[in-house]
Amino acid sequence: MTGVPAASLVEVAPDTWDDLLDRLGCADVYLRRDYVEVSCSLEGSARATFLHAPGERGDVVFPCVVRELPNLDVVDVTNAYGYGGPVAIGPEPPLAEFADRYERWCADAGVVTTFLRFHPLLRNHLAAPASFALEPVAGSISWQLEGDLAAGMHAHHRRAVRKAVRAGVEVSARLAPDDLGP
Repeated sequence: MTGVPAASLVEVAPDTWDDLLDRLGCADVYLRRDYVEVSCSLEGSARATFLHAPGERGDVVFPCVVRELPNLDVVDVTNAYGYGGPVAIGPEPPLAEFADRYERWCADAGVVTTFLRFHPLLRNHLAAPASFALEPVAGSISWQLEGDLAAGMHAHHRRAVRKAVRAGVEVSARLAPDDLGP
């Protein structure tokens, strides 16, 4: 970002959020503005926030949900439904600087706790600040969508697919449905 000191922590304007992710080559749906804003609508009194720590040879981005705590003058931070957490991009992202600046940002913003579900495919838990207490919750499964999909399935799942095909089940996708949005 031009004009932003290296290793600072800035709140990115909502209208530039996705453009920044695109420029950084980080297009995961869990990080996108619309996805985080939809998650905020499920939380009640919450706002989508995008923190960015630019560095000389990398960046750290952190799309998050800042939730007001009822009857208190403080907030907490979580990620959108699914996965999230700070994501390090580039050969030498400013991880230590991000951790220090995030703690300062939390103090200034009245954040009393941060609860995250890290992204298992991005493996961003490996770069979590030392102040984050990590606890495994459950496993996740990913499936490569190239080649013979059935060959990668467990035999039980292949049988379930064959049964669904015999029953006439069809799968369809609808891009950008009108009934999905904040």
